[in-house]
Amino acid sequence: MLKPSQILASEWAVLRLDKLEVLLPKIFVQQPERLQQAIEAIHFFDAFLGITDAAIDHAFTPRAILEFRGFLAAEVDLPTADALKIVWAVGDWLLAGGLISEEDVQFALSQNETCAMRLYQEASPLPERINYYSERFEIRDGSFAIDLSWLDSSLSEQSQQFLRERFVDYLRDKDAYQARTDVELIYSVLLGYTARWPARELSATLTPKETTTFIAEIKTESYRQMVFAGLTRTQADQNLKFVKNVIRHFFMRSGIFATVSRV
Repeated sequence: MLKPSQILASEWAVLRLDKLEVLLPKIFVQQPERLQQAIEAIHFFDAFLGITDAAIDHAFTPRAILEFRGFLAAEVDLPTADALKIVWAVGDWLLAGGLISEEDVQFALSQNETCAMRLYQEASPLPERINYYSERFEIRDGSFAIDLSWLDSSLSEQSQQFLRERFVDYLRDKDAYQARTDVELIYSVLLGYTARWPARELSATLTPKETTTFIAEIKTESYRQMVFAGLTRTQADQNLKFVKNVIRHFFMRSGIFATVSRV
């Protein structure tokens, strides 16, 4: 499932943020918290519109509100109560614009979640657009896209989801340069991992012995590649420090590797 932060870190697909930033302050006068909540809620709605390729006139119908509720239940990792607040916030925006009635919003919220999810599936969500959001991650100074498609054939769906969830947590406090550097190193380690354990789930932590042996191999291969690329010993040692950092702070903290004392 998508993490809320992945949607909020993505670009707007259908609606115009600049227009919302002009309109919404007139609706939520001197209510900065509700204003921010409304913008975030409409960002989710925008993702739903993009994923279902909905016609703009359909977007302002009771069925679309119900489909949107189904989208949040099926695709976004949110508690039900939070999802309902998002639907209400979008409803407030549509009500203020005279685009929908309060009865329409109440009708959408009165239906059960199973019905909402069925209608969402009937809206034919586009897998490639869901994948777009699954590869967006929040970082300290904006957002960062990671192309994980090359791993799709090497990892099970469970492992793909596990990896994306770990990236959500890991990248949040990184700037763009550090995110890019670390992700390239993580890719490199994962290539070795999937070659050695092609059917293993990432959530199945390596044993301490497996971890120690594999780290030794990673260090040897990293140094070999740096020397082959013509780097000096100092440069190769510096790269190895970066590799050790992602081993400790990504692979060990995420539970892919066992925590061992020597890296």
